[in-house]
Amino acid sequence: MDNPAILAFLQEAFRLYYNRASIDVPDLFKREFGFGFNHKIDYRHQAFGNANALNAFFREEAPLYASVSTAHYAFPAARPMEKKGFQGSDLVFDIDKPSSDFEHGHNPIFCTECFEHVKKDALRLKGILQVEFGLEGFSANYSGNKGFHFHLRDENLRALTQDSRRQLTEFLQGPETVFSGDEKNLLGPGKKSGGWHRRFYAYACTLIENSSLEELKHAGLRGKNAEMIFEKKALVLALMREGKWRFATPLFWKKLYDKFRAENSVVVDAQVTLDLARLIRIPNSLHGDTGFIAKTIGLEQLASFKLEDALAFGREKTIKISAQTDIEIGFPERLSLKKGEQATATQAAGIMLLCKNKALLA
Repeated sequence: MDNPAILAFLQEAFRLYYNRASIDVPDLFKREFGFGFNHKIDYRHQAFGNANALNAFFREEAPLYASVSTAHYAFPAARPMEKKGFQGSDLVFDIDKPSSDFEHGHNPIFCTECFEHVKKDALRLKGILQVEFGLEGFSANYSGNKGFHFHLRDENLRALTQDSRRQLTEFLQGPETVFSGDEKNLLGPGKKSGGWHRRFYAYACTLIENSSLEELKHAGLRGKNAEMIFEKKALVLALMREGKWRFATPLFWKKLYDKFRAENSVVVDAQVTLDLARLIRIPNSLHGDTGFIAKTIGLEQLASFKLEDALAFGREKTIKISAQTDIEIGFPERLSLKKGEQATATQAAGIMLLCKNKALLA
């Protein structure tokens, strides 16, 4: 934030939030902190002995950005890094963009359509962590901007190597294929398969078992092949249970699996997961690019979470702004301005536009 007047205005607004909020970080005395006013991290290697000290810092300094290490250290304020005494790192996942492209009118300032798709990916990730990995007790929070963060703080997971973490991110995206062999002896997942193989097996079985002849043709099966599969479903399903998939072409199965993979994969920011010394947004702190809360969300409330839940500043109070560029937004309020035009915006929208350097105080 290069404009001193806007920085002072935003800090005062952020300070009002921190005066009524309470920021808590598990095992905070073992973690390194970093803060920013002009950038996401202007300085790091900070440490706090307790939550009272951390909250006092927020209320006095009102940083625009606040991050905390995923790692535990014996001496978190020590420098260089080698002197901190690394004790393991939480497993974290960051989803900040949709896993697959989709047609929409993208809003470069703040895209609510992208957010809704990222939220679907977050729900998918939650399901994979619980069902495929059997994990519980993890937490999720809105990032305060484009996506969601998942924190897995189990002590047993802190010892995971970077290679193990890389394998987890690759699993989330799914293997390139679940088939082997050629058209005459095409082998695939069966009844005893696990992971992605099991999930695709169940998906394909449901398709074969429940589809009409027209639906099978619509799925990509052609002519006599579709008729044969429709008429001999019991035999086909029996072959699939044994992992034998030669009754349809490899090209058909490839297209079907690619579709399934696109609909079920989760693309996370691998660098966040792999970086054992990563600093990540402090849950329930404010994001300096939006003024929104990086709000902690109960796993059972993730599906019902709305962007309105993350507003730190309301729509009752207003701010007079001058547009620095053409502005067209639908959240936190509908606003359409030409460059140089002045307007009275809600506090929520005005602070977001100030944070994004799209407007000045008028």
